[in-house]
Amino acid sequence: MELFPLTVILFFFTGRSAQTPQTHHELLDNAGFESSSFHGNWHCSDCNMTVYTSDIYQGKQSVKVTNRKHSVSGPHQRVPITSGQNYLAKVFIRLLNLHPGTMYTDMFLRVNLQVNGTTLYLKIAQQPMQQLKFGWTEISGDFFAPNGSSLATFFLEISDVDIDYLMDSASLQVLPRDPNWKTNAQNRIRTLREAPVSVRLAEGQAAHGVYVEFTQQKQAFPFGTAVHADHLGNTGYQPYTDFVLKNFEWAVIANKLKWNGIEHRKGHTNYTLALNAIHLLQAHGITLRGHNMFWGKDKFVPSWLQGMTPTDLLNEMQGHVNDVMAHTKGKLVHWDVNNENLHGDWFERHTRDPDVTHKMFEWIHAQDPNITLFLNDYSVLPMSTMTTAIKNQALNFIKSHVPIGAIGLQSHFHTTDLDMDVLKYRLDKVAEAGLKIWITELTINSSDEHGKAAALEQLLTLFFSHPAVDGIILWHFWDGSNWHQTEALFTGPTIAPNAAGQKYLDLVHGSWRSHLKRRLEPDHSVNVTMFKGDYVMAVRRNGHVIHEEPFTLDSSGKDLTVHLTGDFHQISFETPYALSITEHRDMKAIVILSALFVFGINVKAETELLKNADFESSSFSGNWHANDCLMTTYTEDKYHGSTCVKITHRHHDWSGPRQIVAVDGEQWYSAKAYIRLLNMPAGVPYVAIEMMAVLTVNGHNKYKTVGQIHMQQEKFGWTEVGGDFLTPNGTTAATLYVQVHSATINYLQDFSSLQRITANSNWKSEANSRISSLRKAPLTVRLASAHSATGISIELQQQKHKFGFGAGVQAAMMTDPNQVPYQNFVYKHFEWAVIVNALKWRLMEWTKGHINFAKPLNAIKVLKEHGVKIRGHNMFWGVDGHSPAWLNGMSPSQYISEMKLHVQEVINHTRGTLEHWDVNNENQHGDYFERHTGDPDITAKMFQWIHQQEPDVKLFINEYNVITNSQCTTATRNQAIQLRNMGIPVSFVGIQGHFHSSDINIDVVKYRLDKVAEAGLKIWITELTVTENDANKKASALSDLLTLFFSHPAVEGVMLWGFWDGAIHHAADKLFEGPNFTPNAAGQVYLDLVEKAWTTHYTHIISPHGNLNTTGFLGDYLLNVKRDGHLLHQEAFSLDSTGKQLTVHLTGDQHVSHVAFG
Repeated sequence: MELFPLTVILFFFTGRSAQTPQTHHELLDNAGFESSSFHGNWHCSDCNMTVYTSDIYQGKQSVKVTNRKHSVSGPHQRVPITSGQNYLAKVFIRLLNLHPGTMYTDMFLRVNLQVNGTTLYLKIAQQPMQQLKFGWTEISGDFFAPNGSSLATFFLEISDVDIDYLMDSASLQVLPRDPNWKTNAQNRIRTLREAPVSVRLAEGQAAHGVYVEFTQQKQAFPFGTAVHADHLGNTGYQPYTDFVLKNFEWAVIANKLKWNGIEHRKGHTNYTLALNAIHLLQAHGITLRGHNMFWGKDKFVPSWLQGMTPTDLLNEMQGHVNDVMAHTKGKLVHWDVNNENLHGDWFERHTRDPDVTHKMFEWIHAQDPNITLFLNDYSVLPMSTMTTAIKNQALNFIKSHVPIGAIGLQSHFHTTDLDMDVLKYRLDKVAEAGLKIWITELTINSSDEHGKAAALEQLLTLFFSHPAVDGIILWHFWDGSNWHQTEALFTGPTIAPNAAGQKYLDLVHGSWRSHLKRRLEPDHSVNVTMFKGDYVMAVRRNGHVIHEEPFTLDSSGKDLTVHLTGDFHQISFETPYALSITEHRDMKAIVILSALFVFGINVKAETELLKNADFESSSFSGNWHANDCLMTTYTEDKYHGSTCVKITHRHHDWSGPRQIVAVDGEQWYSAKAYIRLLNMPAGVPYVAIEMMAVLTVNGHNKYKTVGQIHMQQEKFGWTEVGGDFLTPNGTTAATLYVQVHSATINYLQDFSSLQRITANSNWKSEANSRISSLRKAPLTVRLASAHSATGISIELQQQKHKFGFGAGVQAAMMTDPNQVPYQNFVYKHFEWAVIVNALKWRLMEWTKGHINFAKPLNAIKVLKEHGVKIRGHNMFWGVDGHSPAWLNGMSPSQYISEMKLHVQEVINHTRGTLEHWDVNNENQHGDYFERHTGDPDITAKMFQWIHQQEPDVKLFINEYNVITNSQCTTATRNQAIQLRNMGIPVSFVGIQGHFHSSDINIDVVKYRLDKVAEAGLKIWITELTVTENDANKKASALSDLLTLFFSHPAVEGVMLWGFWDGAIHHAADKLFEGPNFTPNAAGQVYLDLVEKAWTTHYTHIISPHGNLNTTGFLGDYLLNVKRDGHLLHQEAFSLDSTGKQLTVHLTGDQHVSHVAFG
């Protein structure tokens, strides 16, 4: 039996007197179905429409639609509209059944417009392949009401009348307008795409006539094109090849990687043209996308697949993936997986598997976990038909833990008449999925070259300014290769730019590329902002280049110091002259660039301290010593470069390569090495590895454990081990080596390093600059131009922060009537909370089967009632002594059964109430569950169990000794990377942050934080304390820590672990004291920073023709509009990183009619 999709469509029309639409005002009556009376609003034609409270999308109730008689039967409302306006319409639907034998159905949101007495039929949106399991699903789109429009009728049509459904949260609004969209876009470009660079001469150096020149080599934001493989390298198309290599940094092979292009006849594959093109492009530094592995539209599937059984077809599909990946692995960074899947379900129908696209992603990911996998579809931006559908598809993939990396939007525009507000709305809608977006196939089809140039400038500006867009690919560029010649940007045999092509070059290679030259003066910094990417900095004197240094500029900015040696007071070009450049980086360990340029002098640069650190030389004389082992050069596998070393014949844990290095006392150093285990002892699932340093201090040896990995498995492959250490006064040398806790293990070692952690005296000013860049956004408020008013003031009051500030709380105290001051303090000062003990398994279920849910749930209830978000701490705690004692003695299978039951019971009681879960607390310090279940991957399964029960809750690693010392810094980073590589739904890294002294080196803490951030996950500081009896010292340390955390681009929240001396583990941790919760010096610092310095409260008089331009910290706001001190209007809004423009509309009597958001 063939399984075909059904068709679904929705109805709403309303009979109300005509009114003028207002921006962001809801036009539907009873839009959320919160009123049980449908009189005058909703009408159900030929169906039953009943209030339903057992399942809702939002609010307290939805409506259930049953007993439908016709395809158009369902709720409807008729809406008067105004011509010349754009409208946004949406509704949330949950299907309750499907027609027997079908896998999915399609839904269409349509609108019928009454225009000058005739009906205009429009399709606003489509939701293809809707499965029952998807649950509540948004279907939405936009439309334009042409001249003469008076009424609109919306409807959701379901051709199969036996489908019942729920409906909720309908909406119809006028599309907001932003008359300053281009100015706002340019501001976003500066915020998103540029970063600060500061360069200065080293302190005390008084050289003159020194210039620095920055030349951008590559852009961080990808601009590229589709190419024809048969043109590249073909002498008949040499100008085409030269143009591609000169003008584009990214490329996609247009056709020769498609299945039909590779294997038009079964078993006859041809990769020659594609691979030749790939090799040519890669040789010239061009990065490549893969397009496409599958294409699910009927006419694009190889014809020889027709007639196969589902099993045979799946085998062929998986074989195709294996074959393609064998030829292309490591050559491509993206794959479009099932091209235009929203428009074609050939593979779903013929495999009889509605989730076969999931499997396509999983097959490719299994072959290459590092490649980014894309959805790629059309009718998303040029029209709204599939805008919400692709967002929904991405969200469903994420919830099913399909390894999707990004969304591709094709963007074939067939007109130059573009509405940028509409396009931004559609782009924002797709961005709601939380994935990055690529514009994968950009074309504008128009014979009007100047109109096309203007449209291209608008589109490129919109895309480049949007925080979710990560790249733009033209779908060809030349009239000799474009599908439609009227899409071409360059023409003729010389590939000359037309007006649109020149606009592309002017923007991409001109306006959005940096080339600056500045003079360096003693004791003054050169401070500039430049577009992110790869640079060469040339240092010049008297017009001569005396040094060139490459560097990469990312969002954290760059701070460079030029060190001159020689007689720089009387410099001539011939003077013996040396230069080194110190680089201070955010999001990376602080390093010294390899900046050494010498005329006739051998000057030592402070860079890598190990000799032959990368084992690239096979001679180990004077560098590495094989200590109680055999150390041989190895080329069959390596982490970096061309060789590594293989270590065998070990007799002790400490047997292996070691190197002695001269170091200074009272200095911080970072050390690392990459290790790959080649075998494991029989029956041992994992071993411990340590980076060790033996310090020679006043002639005596002191052993330091620099960093540890507690549960290293062989399958993890190449793994970094390392950390940092402080040398005591009197230290002269350090011996560095790796300790592997089994002498029977052979291993490979590569890419070792020992470097000094450089102090940054400007760290705080740089942190504050990052805070302004990361945590604030522009706000513009103006009065609508049509009104004249006096005495109007604008007041902006921040209500909540986007950044999470919170504290650990005691569950019992949150509900104790004798602890009202404690409760009020929490509600007033913290937007997040974590219940410190009452959700821990051992404390909830001390006796098997007797679970105390009341204590945590009562606390959760009152916190949520006061708008406080809550973290769940913790589901499991793998350190011995922190799990229920009654588990001891169980078999592995019994352990797993009890653990799964625990997850199920806890989530059943807490579902929807917690934002986060710490999954296996302090796993780096405890392998209780690994030992007792016999499963080294049991923590990964914990994540999966919780995710299956509640897909929307964010799951955390949570660990200590990560930033307070380096014992588990790298291990925590590694665990996050390993879980991600395994496809485990880990969302964040939690770092506890218990500092046992106020003597804190911020440069070292930042190095550790940067190291964890290399995992690519966002970070929360989950348990912050500073144990110090001197409140003033604690205040200074707390100020530094909070500033560092709030300024770090990877950190998204900070939780105090207790705050009051009446409920805190260590009295020296307290910030507030006594019955009145009086702040000590440290508590006052917390309040001053979080509630004053980092919270926006702004009041200003506004004139009729002037704008108020300010910046605010990201979060939720109230806008108060006052006249002569009296409140006229109050409006809530949220400020995100894109900024906000607010226009206040006044009535004739100077009351506020509404506030428009741009």
